[in-house]
Amino acid sequence: MSVPATGRRPTRTGGTNARHAARGTGRGPGGPSEGGRGRDWAWAGGSHESGHHDHRTTAVAADTAERYGGAAEGERGDRADYRSRRADRGRAAWVWALTGQAHARPVTAQKQHMTANLEARRSPGNGFSRRPGGSKTVRTHALDHGILAPMPDFADFDTRHYRTVDVATGYDGWSSTYEDSVLDAMDLALLDGLTAPDWSAVTRAADLGCGTGRTGAWLRGRGVARVDGVDLSSGMLALAHERGAHDSLTRGDVRDTGLSGASYDLAIASLIDEHLPDLAPLYAEARRLVRPGGTCVLVAYHPQFSMVSGMPTHYTDASGEDVAIATHVHLISDHVRAATAAGWTLAELSEATVDDTWVAAKPKWERFRGHPISVAFVWTAPA
Repeated sequence: MSVPATGRRPTRTGGTNARHAARGTGRGPGGPSEGGRGRDWAWAGGSHESGHHDHRTTAVAADTAERYGGAAEGERGDRADYRSRRADRGRAAWVWALTGQAHARPVTAQKQHMTANLEARRSPGNGFSRRPGGSKTVRTHALDHGILAPMPDFADFDTRHYRTVDVATGYDGWSSTYEDSVLDAMDLALLDGLTAPDWSAVTRAADLGCGTGRTGAWLRGRGVARVDGVDLSSGMLALAHERGAHDSLTRGDVRDTGLSGASYDLAIASLIDEHLPDLAPLYAEARRLVRPGGTCVLVAYHPQFSMVSGMPTHYTDASGEDVAIATHVHLISDHVRAATAAGWTLAELSEATVDDTWVAAKPKWERFRGHPISVAFVWTAPA
């Protein structure tokens, strides 16, 4: 995903920044912590860049520093010890941000006041919170203990910094080489390993983000009688048409397909969610499409791999330039939250890791061996 035009990053407090925030110096956020990409996350009002910190910013910064073992600069000890402690705090903070499972602590009046103010500034329906005095918006989750945890922004992990294009432009450009660059281990192998649904019982499926027809062909091989495909890219749809696995192909948005409601036993989507800024519309549309008791299967690029590798979804164009397609990070909990809100119940979850198959195809990925790379969700609708 491209960095906003302002070039500004979300305010991060905790560690060094927490101490500067507490002293009111207005020092901007530093680089990644020495322990990797773990950071001390706590979100508060005020613009870091402008140096403005109100009492709520100071309170949450000080509390975060205390929670994760922060100390005044004079108490750091030697540099190596400080790096070790900062890395530990970063990892602990990520667990807290990703799961919301921090050790229980009383919610102070200041924290409640801060949370209420931030929630009041959230834009309707998009999960964003605008900081006063600044133009940067930040996606947040409200956690039970009264702090807003950030939803990860891929720009914070991006190590490639390729030129970025929109989804339709990107997949039109990638379509001619797509089949040669996506391994079955990413998605089809995960589908092979699922215990649900009973594919033989599926008579009609909606293939959302059908691409070149790989998933449609896989469904046909499992005996699905009718498959209707939707995709935003004309280039990908042309290849799907040549493959002939779909009964109908529609150029459209997976969040508003135009397909008939309550008409499908299955809605399936593969490797598209990272291009959506919000998952809720996708899960809501899938719910609209399926009959009572129907199923939604979604295969996704694993958020952990996005973060640890720093690689956006990208392709190499005809000129040899590497081009990124707008990429977002959605945690497992983001999927659970969006799907359950749309009325889905989780029936199965399976994750694929980088193994010998991946390393044989991409030897440089040896350093990622054992890391999860993709995940499959199986959701069921009420009967």
